[in-house]
Amino acid sequence: NFGELINKKPLLPGKSEENQLQIICELLGTPSVKIWPALQDYPFFKRYSLPACCYNNLRVKFPDAPDSCLELLNKMLTFDPNKRATAVSSLQHCYFTDAPAPMEPQWMPTWREHRNEAENPR
Repeated sequence: NFGELINKKPLLPGKSEENQLQIICELLGTPSVKIWPALQDYPFFKRYSLPACCYNNLRVKFPDAPDSCLELLNKMLTFDPNKRATAVSSLQHCYFTDAPAPMEPQWMPTWREHRNEAENPR
C-alpha cells in the first residue's frame, strides 16, 4: 500500500488478529458507529472490544510527509469502505501533481558503486 512505500516497511505488521486490530487502532484511531455506521452489522463487533485510541496518528508516523500526502493516506485508510478512496480517485489526488515534480531518470542522483557504467556512463 501507499503508506508502505513511504514508510519503506510494512505499515500495519500485525502478528495475530488481535495484534493487527491494536496496531490499526493505534495508527488510525478506534472506529465507531458514528464514522462507520455498518460497523455494528459485523458479527464480531458486539463480542470483541476494540482498543480505545482516540486519535489518528498518521502525522506522528509520517512527520515529514506533506499535508496532501497525509490527506491521501487518510482517504485510502478510511474504515468505511463506502467512503474509502478508490484507486481511480487516489491516482487523481493532488498529491501526485504537487511540487516537486518528478525528475526524469537521467537527472536522478546515482552512486558510482551502484551503477552499471556500461549502461549508464556519466
